[in-house]
Amino acid sequence: MNEEMNYNGGTNKKKGNVIIVCLTMIILALIGSATVVLLNNNNKDTKKEDQTKKETKQEETTKKEETKEDKEIEVYNPESYRYLIDNLTGKVLCSNYYFEQYKTNKLTNEEILRLVFSELPRENTYLDKKDVYDLSWYDGFGAEVDPDREYETISASKVEKKVKEIFGKNIKWQHKSVEPFVYNKTQKLYVLAKPTGCSAGDELHIIIDKVTQTKNNLYIYTTVSSGIGAESNWREDINIAKGSYRLYFDYVNLNSDKKINTKYVDVPNVKNDDEKIEKAAKKYINENKDKFAKYKYTFEKEDSNYIIKKLEKID
Repeated sequence: MNEEMNYNGGTNKKKGNVIIVCLTMIILALIGSATVVLLNNNNKDTKKEDQTKKETKQEETTKKEETKEDKEIEVYNPESYRYLIDNLTGKVLCSNYYFEQYKTNKLTNEEILRLVFSELPRENTYLDKKDVYDLSWYDGFGAEVDPDREYETISASKVEKKVKEIFGKNIKWQHKSVEPFVYNKTQKLYVLAKPTGCSAGDELHIIIDKVTQTKNNLYIYTTVSSGIGAESNWREDINIAKGSYRLYFDYVNLNSDKKINTKYVDVPNVKNDDEKIEKAAKKYINENKDKFAKYKYTFEKEDSNYIIKKLEKID
């Protein structure tokens, strides 16, 4: 009897130990699982935090780069960009054609064409009788032309190419006759309708003060003046001493009927000598820049080209 009790007691004790071991293992397993879950969560949180920091850093870097790109940086050789403003200050029949200030989208069709005509060489072309008397030409021209001689012309394709080069591919314009050129639809030519001798015109002086650029824009800062010599004085209301050159402190269109309303100085002892006039004018302007008007040209990069967007007076 005692042996049976001892046996049963031992058995129960062994069972109790097994249960304890099992429970311990379960508890350890639960603790291990919980630990894994916590570690995974911590890792996820850490990764998320790291990703957030990375994204924040990237945003800050991007903003810095954008700020850097938008910052105006002065270029080393400003004169290398003079061709851009020369494209906008050419001559039409010996007279300068220039705008005091404008925005590209405000230019008229006529203004766009006049500027382009200034920058394109003309060719000599024979026109047959049918083309000479094309009804697309303006009234009165047909009666004066001679179909047996050459006329100065500019092809429509060259005009289109130049418009795109100066103003960009999105500028709105169309082919049309603009005095003194007549557009011949048949030949797709602009014909110089009434060639005349040159009248005395004002000279335009543009000094580049500096050129700056950002990623997409180029800015040209200039000092602008214009003038006329005594020997080329063709207006009664302009009284200039002989041998002098009148230098205006701003752009003045002497070839229009507009009243001249700007300050000026007469530079003496230059006579009718273009080289001396240019030298004397530049010398005076550089020594007295604070007296002259300041203009800023804004160009925008389109493909590999800079196109004009705006010209504004800044002083």
